[in-house]
Amino acid sequence: MTKRRPPRPLEQLLAELYADIAKAGPSPLDAAVVTTAAADAAATIKSSADLFHRGLTNARDLGRPIDAVYFRAVAAVWQRTPLSIAGSRRTHGRYHRRPDPTLYLCERPETTLAEVRMFTLPRITTTFPVVVKLRRVLDLTDPRVAAATGLQAPALLLPWEALDDLFAIEAYSQLVAKMARLSLFEGILVESAAARGQKNLIVFTDNLREASSLALDPTDPTADALGIAEADRSIIGQLEDS
Repeated sequence: MTKRRPPRPLEQLLAELYADIAKAGPSPLDAAVVTTAAADAAATIKSSADLFHRGLTNARDLGRPIDAVYFRAVAAVWQRTPLSIAGSRRTHGRYHRRPDPTLYLCERPETTLAEVRMFTLPRITTTFPVVVKLRRVLDLTDPRVAAATGLQAPALLLPWEALDDLFAIEAYSQLVAKMARLSLFEGILVESAAARGQKNLIVFTDNLREASSLALDPTDPTADALGIAEADRSIIGQLEDS
């Protein structure tokens, strides 16, 4: 029986694709080269994500609880609803496809600013401390998780927008997050693409269990100063344990 070869490293494959895009001219031949490279990338991303899914399914439960304070930066126009998932319903992100309800949090307040600067023009933001109580989070920064699932962790940090904008290709990071969501994890812990070495927490708010919650830190005066309504200060889990 022929041994199945593992997928090519995504970093190498996508580097070649972006190089082809950069040097492509207006000729049909150049367009054909880029189209072929994009199709190859899409197939490899899917096979790599399928490998992760099989590993995730076959491994023992890899979830861990989180009880800590994380941080969220919100543009001034949204500062009265800092825990809103409306943005994730309108646009894609590194770890979700619209309209999947998703909240992005950072381990440190300075990381939130780095994330904002990475994707938007300079703008006024407010950083909120958020008390996180989750029961089942998949830590994708843990080498043991990568070993158990076949995760290509460096590929999570690769640029994803061009794949979507130019070819409508679902990014590896989005597929990995989707599979964690379908496996009923409440979120994933990942390395920040904007501040390497720091961690972000991606919360799947539709997966929160009854004992899980996100809440603006009551010791921080910002919510009172802005007059944020009580209903907008927390998200309480509704999913019953099976």
